[in-house]
Amino acid sequence: MAQSKSHQELMEKFTAFGDRSPGSRGNKEAADFIFQYFQELGLSPQRHSFALPVRKVVQATMEHNSSTTTLQPFLYNAVTPQGIDGSLEGPLYYVGGGSLSEFNGKPIQDALILMDFDSGINWQTAARLGAKALILVDRGTSRGKHFFEEKLELSPIQFPIFYMTEEEAAALFGKYKEQDERNSPVAESITLRATILWEEDLNDNIYTFIEGSDPELAKEVFILEAFYDTSSFLPGTAPGADEATSIITLLKTAETLTRSPPGRSVLLLATSGHSQTLAGFRDIIWAIQAGSKEIREHRKLLKNDISNAQANLKELSSLSFPLAPDKERDNRLASAIKNTLQAKVDEVSRQLVHLRLNQNEEENTAQIAELVDRRFALRQLSWKTRFDDLSPKEVDLFQDLLPDSMAEYEKVIRVREEHLHTLESTIALRETLSDYSIAAIASLHLSTHGTGVGGFHEGWLYQLKANINRTGIYSAIGDILRETAQKNSGGTPYVDSLQPSRMRTWDTWFLGSPFHGGEVSSLAGYLGFTLATVGDSRHLWGTPWDRQAEINWTNLINQQKLVSHFVSALSHADTLSTGKMPRNGFSTVTGRANLLLQGELFAEYPAQNTTIMAFQGKGRFYAMVDTSGNFTLKGVADRKNVVDKVIIEGYRFDRESGEVVWAIDKKETGKDNYRLKIRRANMKTDLTM
Repeated sequence: MAQSKSHQELMEKFTAFGDRSPGSRGNKEAADFIFQYFQELGLSPQRHSFALPVRKVVQATMEHNSSTTTLQPFLYNAVTPQGIDGSLEGPLYYVGGGSLSEFNGKPIQDALILMDFDSGINWQTAARLGAKALILVDRGTSRGKHFFEEKLELSPIQFPIFYMTEEEAAALFGKYKEQDERNSPVAESITLRATILWEEDLNDNIYTFIEGSDPELAKEVFILEAFYDTSSFLPGTAPGADEATSIITLLKTAETLTRSPPGRSVLLLATSGHSQTLAGFRDIIWAIQAGSKEIREHRKLLKNDISNAQANLKELSSLSFPLAPDKERDNRLASAIKNTLQAKVDEVSRQLVHLRLNQNEEENTAQIAELVDRRFALRQLSWKTRFDDLSPKEVDLFQDLLPDSMAEYEKVIRVREEHLHTLESTIALRETLSDYSIAAIASLHLSTHGTGVGGFHEGWLYQLKANINRTGIYSAIGDILRETAQKNSGGTPYVDSLQPSRMRTWDTWFLGSPFHGGEVSSLAGYLGFTLATVGDSRHLWGTPWDRQAEINWTNLINQQKLVSHFVSALSHADTLSTGKMPRNGFSTVTGRANLLLQGELFAEYPAQNTTIMAFQGKGRFYAMVDTSGNFTLKGVADRKNVVDKVIIEGYRFDRESGEVVWAIDKKETGKDNYRLKIRRANMKTDLTM
């Protein structure tokens, strides 16, 4: 076994990755490091992959006085990527904290705004007054995630917001406060550009299995989970020092277990996607619980899709006109180019609508006539049942379609292969656990501050019904934790929160409202619980200020030692169960999103690249519609556990402009489809876009 790293060395490593949020380079590097660390301990780690929609910042800049500066986007909106269509140009005005009086005397319409970071939701005033975009200036007097969270917006408005420090603003604009006193612009003209888009990204959960040493317990497995990603309000700016407490504790616990083997078998699990409503852990629970038949059928479907796409791609790439008569080939070609033809007709139709709504329609007469002719020609081609008798004009049109159609099949192959890869990793995880029964699942939600550690099977992700009482179910685990803490407190107080008194409920131990991994595993019917630091709001998480300088090293070390004692005790205890288990309410929503194209009577075109955002209680669940028009939401709660329905929103955003291209047609879809009552473990729905 390689020489272990100290807590400080591990912390330095994780903060050196920078932003570890899903989709970032730091996230991939952190996953690789964890994998390698397990290997150095003599373990055999594996990867469980899952797809996750993420917002990626391609570029964000400001041009001022003939120089270009990189800007820091603030992704305050729950779904809108906040890109800019081309560029935004205008004068820049400083409005202080953004109160109404500070806007007086300034021509805000079509201007760009400079506002203090400590301004609450006053950015909305700038948007209502017609400003084009806003830059928040942080003076360093309002540290903490609360100042970001209060600005978050759920509705999909398009109003780009950026962030800079006071030092950066002073270097760029000089004594801009003096300009404010004269109601003069800080800058006569600046130009903003930003390309931000939704993309599906493959994330890795890293796990490793440690065989139990007790013959009577070894066929039971205890799972210990910790997240390694960071939340991030400012992409690329989230060192996540305190937020790395859980994953560092997991790695140090792994060292302990390799020196002192557990009684039960232990699966150590490092997850990503914690910042997206525990996405990685929800995917793990789905992987464990999904039916074998469901997985086999999905695997077969993916392989068939890949095979069909490869066949179509091969046929399209080998065409040579004129074609010889071949009825079977013509049927294949008609099917192969159907979606591309539909998309082209829709594109031309939308251009025509735009031109006809233009006030200068007469000036566009020639262009309108040309587009009408092209649309008719495309429709004629879509009606064709034979392709050996095409006219020269139709051959040209067909050949013009080929690059787009072939690119679409290349995308289908790439996406389907990625999804097959994630499914194969799910099968590998299931095989690892196939001969074992799950005794309990513990998730870590630790920080280096606070007043102690407690165990919790609830959190704020799922708002459980009042009649659900699990206290007795966790009494055996609660006894083990309490007795272990009494022997091995090591300076970290233990809160007996799995068996709370009537004088103090579980939720009073927290200063915030965090989502807990234990909520997911207990919802799924396992003895799932969270070991969480209490008495701490984690107020720096996701911010640029979550640095090593803020770490309480004594708490980090003592807490980790206590958790290691807990894991050892839980692995050697005769039993963790009282004979009762939580009610299984873990549900999955699968859906299909179809786009109603211009001029079509029925929505049949797959609305691929639509971003799905679903709400249930305080949870937000994201998914991307794939090339076949399908999407999946894993880990929502059924109606026996919660009263909240799943409310679904869906938008396709233009990759260049960030504008909404289409959205759910709620009138056409119907209330029952976009507001789902989760009656079963597997729900299905259809969306019309």
